[in-house]
Amino acid sequence: MILIIDTNTKRFALTTEGEDLSWFYVIQDEPENQKDWIAVLKSLLFEKKTSLSRLKKVVVIQGKGGFSDTRSGVVIANTLAFAKETAIVSVSQEEFDNGEWVKKSASNNQIAPEYYAPANIS
Repeated sequence: MILIIDTNTKRFALTTEGEDLSWFYVIQDEPENQKDWIAVLKSLLFEKKTSLSRLKKVVVIQGKGGFSDTRSGVVIANTLAFAKETAIVSVSQEEFDNGEWVKKSASNNQIAPEYYAPANIS
């Protein structure tokens, strides 16, 4: 099973080879529908009737997402990859859209956040 974390649009997907992706969004349009990253991941695992014990790879899509969203997604990915001793890979939105994420070699190391712009702290 592959977990995909998209830090650009705050969403998760679980997939196996050749399966279509169905996304679970962390942040919805309406404020009352907003959930945190972990709650959405738990819901996704429950709906797919699976568990993290089947995790083989974590893919993180990085790019034009917000500073905090990028950090949150990368921390979750690194934590899961470390705890489950599984491969992790970071890809750009373009690499993901082109399907290159499937072929990109993963490592058993942590990935670093890649920020689109400096943090906007006021």
